[in-house]
Amino acid sequence: MNHFLTSILRLNLIPSLPKNPLNYPIILIGAGAIVTLGHLPAYKIAGFPVKGIYDTDRQKALSVGSKWNIPKVYNTIDEACATASNENVIFDLAVPSNQIESIIKQISINSHALIQKPMGENLAQA
Repeated sequence: MNHFLTSILRLNLIPSLPKNPLNYPIILIGAGAIVTLGHLPAYKIAGFPVKGIYDTDRQKALSVGSKWNIPKVYNTIDEACATASNENVIFDLAVPSNQIESIIKQISINSHALIQKPMGENLAQA
């Protein structure tokens, strides 16, 4: 047991941030409270640029975009995914789990997806 505790204390569980966060622009999919109260403040502190935002509620996306100086509010999810086809973009997916799979299928092979919610409502769906 003592060996186990000693080993845990040696683990480095704090991930290191990229050396140049400007190389990793973020496109937000979803503009709810978790985005405005958690994700956007964290990205600002870490220096990650938020390139764009999309939400099914366009007014909400416009409001969040204006408040956080996000340069682009996308009209459709297709538009958001298409504009990132030649970039190393991080898509921050803050959407219900039943929408994640269809969004992942649209994201460019060069991009990354940060999934903030469970990938399914149960183990079989995940």
